[in-house]
This record gives sequence, C-alpha cells and structure tokens, in this order.
Amino acid sequence: MAMKGGSEPKTPDWMTGGESGFKGIWIPRESASSASLHDELHGVSFSDPEIWRIVTDFFKAYHLDPADPFHWQELIFKLAYKHWEQQPGAETVWTETRLCFLAADVELAQAQSSKRSKTKTTDIEICKMLVAGKIKPLSQDAGVVARFRSYKGKSLKTLRRRLPEARQRLADLFVALMPYMRDGTTWTADDVVRASLWISSLLAVGGYPHQLWFLRANLRTMFLEAIAREYPALITRK
Repeated sequence: MAMKGGSEPKTPDWMTGGESGFKGIWIPRESASSASLHDELHGVSFSDPEIWRIVTDFFKAYHLDPADPFHWQELIFKLAYKHWEQQPGAETVWTETRLCFLAADVELAQAQSSKRSKTKTTDIEICKMLVAGKIKPLSQDAGVVARFRSYKGKSLKTLRRRLPEARQRLADLFVALMPYMRDGTTWTADDVVRASLWISSLLAVGGYPHQLWFLRANLRTMFLEAIAREYPALITRK
C-alpha cells in the first residue's frame, strides 16, 4: 500500500531482523521469559543468532519467506499439523482439512491417469495405488510428501469409506469459493470442471483450505492467470 506522496511504508525493524543478519527473523534480547529455554539449549543464549538457523532451515524446507508475516502463521500451522499427525490416535481423526486433501489427491490422480490412458480410473484403483505408494506427490513440499507417505500402508477400506465424505467437504469449499472466482460472469459446465480441478491442484501441491479462503478476493485473477496457457477460451462471458 503506497503512502501519500508515493512513498512506501517503512517495514518494521522486527520484520527485517534488525542486526541479526537473518531476514525476517527477530532475534530477541535475553530476558527472564527466555530463561526456561536456557537448559534446553544447553547453555546457549536465546539471543544468539546462530540458534535461529534452525528456524530459517524450517522456512527453507517449506519454501516460505520469513520476511512475510503470513508465512510465519503458515509455518506454525504446518509444524503443528505435522506434530498432531505424529501423536497416538492421530491416524483415526479425519479433520475437514485432511478430508479436503484426500478428495483433491484422488481427483488429481484420476485426471492424470485419464490423460494417459484416455479412460477414467476408478476410485478403488486410485485408492489401491495410494495405499501401495504408487502415486507420486505433485510437489516436494514437506507437508505434501508427508501426506502421501501417510497414505502408504493405510487400510483400503478406510480410504474408500472416507472418500464420499471427503468429496463433500471439497465440494463445500468449492461452492464457497466459486462466487469469488466467477465474479459475476457466466460459467459453462466445462468452466466449473476446470475451476474445480484448479482448486484441487492448489491443495495437492501444498495449499490449505483456510489459505484459499483467505485469498478468496484474488482467486479469479489467480485462476485466469493459471489456466491462460492451457485454455485459450477463458471465462469472459457476462
């Protein structure tokens, strides 16, 4: 956002790292609140920039930028989600997000398979490939890789049982986002299919449902830019 006179607002020092040399990482001064970490860090000072390399490594692993405050939220969410998945009993809990992921992964796998074989691969065939680890993730994002690894060895019965519910959750998300993507234009059935596949592709490569909702005002522009190269006839009808 430009300020009056055309100047840009100054980025707060805490977002640029101050004197730490780590862009986006604020290195706190030693304080009483950090004393509890002293033993965990084996005597290393909490304000020592070197220990924050661990944090920067996590940002790199998830392809995030610590200078973007929204990426801090995303990193915290992804680490929390990964921690939750590793807890006893986590495998038995299917959250809304996890259901959306399952539906998106199946939809994209079927679309890719149909392109290769010209015939639609059935749900049970896709689920068999998922539990056998025969479907490669579309992204090397750490969360996506972990998700596909979690499918391997799962019960085929469980995936098949959860798939209808997963598709309903993904459909609910798409219905909520579609008005922002259409933005008053008229869509054909083909347009709806393309938009649905695009939403699924965002989830399949590392996006999260809550992120898409946060970006809803920009979805139409993102959608048109993403498919412009593949589909010459875009949704421009009023």
